[in-house]
Amino acid sequence: MEEEMEEKEKYRNLAEQFETEIENIKSQCEEHAKEKKIWTEKETYLMSTQTDLVKMLSAKSVEVEDLNVNLDTQLSMIENKDKEITELNKGIATAESEQKKLRQLNN
Repeated sequence: MEEEMEEKEKYRNLAEQFETEIENIKSQCEEHAKEKKIWTEKETYLMSTQTDLVKMLSAKSVEVEDLNVNLDTQLSMIENKDKEITELNKGIATAESEQKKLRQLNN
């Protein structure tokens, strides 16, 4: 009978130890779940931020492309104006030369 009581006490102690361990494991699981939730929220925020930044970068990229096209157009216009100025300067030089010749002939 005494052995039976000792055996029961032994099993009761083991059961209490298991209960304590189970509670500890449950507590750890709850902590891990909280941490996972926090990390998931951070990940969601960062992914959202990344998506926003990619959209902004894409918009800026389009803006830069438009500015480059505009710049190319402006450069082309400047080149054309430079050609016109060169032609006008040649015409002016020719006209001045002709005028000088006419003056010499008139004198």
